[in-house]
Amino acid sequence: MRKPGLVIVTALIIFGPLYYFYRHPSEQMPPLAQFLLDILLFVCAYMISQRSAVEDAERRANQKWVPQSRQACRGLLTVWSEVQTLRLDVSEMCSIITKDIPEMQAPKMQGARTVLSAQCGSNAQRLDGIGDHLLDALAAWETFIGANCEGLECAIISEELATRKAAIEAKIAARSREKCNGESANLPSGSEDI
Repeated sequence: MRKPGLVIVTALIIFGPLYYFYRHPSEQMPPLAQFLLDILLFVCAYMISQRSAVEDAERRANQKWVPQSRQACRGLLTVWSEVQTLRLDVSEMCSIITKDIPEMQAPKMQGARTVLSAQCGSNAQRLDGIGDHLLDALAAWETFIGANCEGLECAIISEELATRKAAIEAKIAARSREKCNGESANLPSGSEDI
């Protein structure tokens, strides 16, 4: 809320010289009107320079964080990749345990299969949730980088992160296709390995 006294003083400083020029356009400005005009010009110049200085200081301070935020994005992508890989590992192991181990197919193991299936589904949901949180954090950092970098640096960082994310997604998709096609050679395929 503005103070009434400040509004009145500001109005006098602004409208005093303007009123004088309106009433006496051909006369020379008296010292009081010149003084009020000088104050008005000083206040305007001060406010413009302050705003410019504050914006420049914020921009420079934020630019110092761009390299660290770039590294944070790389780290988030690495963790996201590991979470996605773990989710696939959990899914594969649950599938192997419930389908490929003959002892698990026995009727007396129905309870164990039910518990294992529920646990596997729960773990997959949790890992998907963690992955979503990591992607949200990554998006926030990318927004910060986009708002605070300049010129070619923005394009380089954006391209690097997009390339890295695409490579991770391609690796995960290939691994998922392997699982769907049954081509996974690294996984045990029987009870003799357990």
